[in-house]
Amino acid sequence: ENPDLGENAAFISFSRHFRSLRLPMPEIYADDRSRGVYLEEDLGDTTLFELLQRERGQSAEVPPAVAAVYEQAVRLLPTLQIKAARGLDYSLCYPRGAFDRRSMMWDLNYFKYYFLKLAQVPYHEQQLENDFDTLCSFLLEAGQDHFLYRDFQSRNIMVRDGQPWFIDYQGGRRGALHYDLASLLLDAKANLPFAFRDHLKDVYLAAASALTEIDTA
Repeated sequence: ENPDLGENAAFISFSRHFRSLRLPMPEIYADDRSRGVYLEEDLGDTTLFELLQRERGQSAEVPPAVAAVYEQAVRLLPTLQIKAARGLDYSLCYPRGAFDRRSMMWDLNYFKYYFLKLAQVPYHEQQLENDFDTLCSFLLEAGQDHFLYRDFQSRNIMVRDGQPWFIDYQGGRRGALHYDLASLLLDAKANLPFAFRDHLKDVYLAAASALTEIDTA
C-alpha cells in the first residue's frame, strides 16, 4: 500500500512493461490505483547487498557466487536501459520525466547540504555552484534517450535462486547510460574492490555494445 498515486502509477506501468519483455521484475497480480494498493510478486528477503555482507565476512574480496550475481545484473542492465526503453510510457515518470539539469542540481545540492555542511567541510559557495553548473553541462552532453533506473544499487537488487531481480525503479526516467552503472559500482556501503569495479564495467560495456554504439574511450 502506498498513498502516493503518481509513484504507484509509474511502478505498476513500468513493472508490467518490463515483465512483458521477460525481464526479472516483480509481476503485478492486481491493483486498485484509486485506493493506492496493488499486489505484487514476493521476491524473497535477500538483497544483493545482504548477500555480499553475509558471504564476504571480513574479507575485502567479493566471493565468486556473489560476483556472479553482480555480473548478471550488469549484463541485464543495458537491456533494461536500451531495449526496454522502447515503448515505455514516459508520461508516467515520477517526479520528473528526464534526468535533466534540475534533477542533477537536486542531487548536487543533496551532496552539499547532507555531506559538506554536516561534515563541516569548508567550501566557497559561488565557486561550488560554478562547479555544479560546469558538471551539469558536461553530463548533459551524453545521450539522454535511454531509461535511467535512478536507484540501481545492491540494496535494490533481490537475489532469488542465485539470480538478480530488480525493484524500486519507480523513480526511473529518461537519461544517460552511465549513471546507473556508476550507482552500482561506487556504492560506498558495498565498498567493491577497484579491480572488481573495472571488471564489471568491462562486462557492462560488452553487453551494451551489442545493443547500441558505445564509445569506450
